[in-house]
Amino acid sequence: MNDQLLPDATRGERVRSAAATVGATVVVGIGATLVVGIGLFVYGVVTKQDILTTGTAVGFGSPGQYGPDNASSWHAIAANSPTWVAPVSLGLVLLISWLGSCRFGHGTPGDGFMSLTARTTHGAPVPRWRNMLRTALPLALFVAGLALGSIWVGVVLAALPWLTAFVRSDRRTAYDLVSGVRVGTNAPVKGDYEWKVDSPSRPSA
Repeated sequence: MNDQLLPDATRGERVRSAAATVGATVVVGIGATLVVGIGLFVYGVVTKQDILTTGTAVGFGSPGQYGPDNASSWHAIAANSPTWVAPVSLGLVLLISWLGSCRFGHGTPGDGFMSLTARTTHGAPVPRWRNMLRTALPLALFVAGLALGSIWVGVVLAALPWLTAFVRSDRRTAYDLVSGVRVGTNAPVKGDYEWKVDSPSRPSA
């Protein structure tokens, strides 16, 4: 099956795969934030600097006020620490979240959960960098939204390019198109239709 086109994933499979990937990325991001927060606390204790002031610790503080989705946390850290601490901390959280979302280039968590496989448009296995690019693009748009001061702007920016999956017959998102990926399914199709593994067509629902 090295150079075969798998049946295209249905829209339902793509939606569930995306939801699983987002959920896994959020969990990884929260874990990374806690680890970075602990690291900053230890750094502050060792250097005797008040890096994590009351209510401004990364991932801690008043509910809805501070955390990895609020720029105020990082601004507070930047104001109470050497200039490199805030960008390095944020960069580590984003890096770990990105690597988790692409499973180090082996496909998204949602791909594995839904038995989906990313292939080139010719049916060959995709190189790892394509999977990494496919997940880096929405994360970059999400971060751009955070830079504009709102987590919801980030969510909208990341979601918009995904909507092409609802209008294209092959259910490819804009991220798939840019990264040269076509997502197919390894799962048997249940219902009134029988489809061969090398057939790219499949019911869309």
